[in-house]
Amino acid sequence: MTQATPVGPLTARSVGELDVLGDVLPGWVAGLMAVVTQLGDFWFVTVLLALCFWQLPDEREGVVALFGTALGGLGLYRALKHTFAFPRPEAVPVAPDAVPGLVRPLYESAIAAGGYGFPSGHATTATILYGGLALVGPVGTRRQRTAAAAVLIAVVCVSRLALGVHNLVDVIGGVGTGLVALGVLFVGPNRYRPDRRVFVTFAAAVGLAGAYFLASGSQTAIEVAGVAVTTMVGWWAFDRRVS
Repeated sequence: MTQATPVGPLTARSVGELDVLGDVLPGWVAGLMAVVTQLGDFWFVTVLLALCFWQLPDEREGVVALFGTALGGLGLYRALKHTFAFPRPEAVPVAPDAVPGLVRPLYESAIAAGGYGFPSGHATTATILYGGLALVGPVGTRRQRTAAAAVLIAVVCVSRLALGVHNLVDVIGGVGTGLVALGVLFVGPNRYRPDRRVFVTFAAAVGLAGAYFLASGSQTAIEVAGVAVTTMVGWWAFDRRVS
């Protein structure tokens, strides 16, 4: 089914569309971008936060809350995608045949991103993940962690532009969406006791999954809500057992 393109000034969104890179970007760089963009994929969020949960016992409550924030961010950006319904760029910067064979399947998967373009989900997720880790991470100073987070977020955003799956406004909107989610779902609930903080974050994630469902009717929204509820119950049981 063809997606309808809304009429209005914001539909002229070619600023930051890097279709010109098809003539100048080496294939190996395009392949590298396909690898780098995984840093903002939700599977990577899950793996990294699972490792943090295992290796950082003193920060487990914060890590779980950050996962809930990432789930909430997913529901938020997907609800926004279906609300605005702005299309992705049409051009692919580099032909798959020019990409090294080892990473070509990953590249082909990355450029086959479907759905709507605004805001960028990878930019949203990267902002939540690395911004949140900068707040709770035990390594280095807060300033050092924030600088590292900014670099990682920027790298993910550049990868989305270089792959030709987003315009500049998409990734800027994604970073903004991630910052809002981080502030409301992760930092905001700090006023509550630790046990209530996690509950508030995951309850908000369920609510945002509901907004995603209302905007799209997608089965995935129900799955996101299910993961949020399951994780919240699992954390409650784990916390009671170890406390």
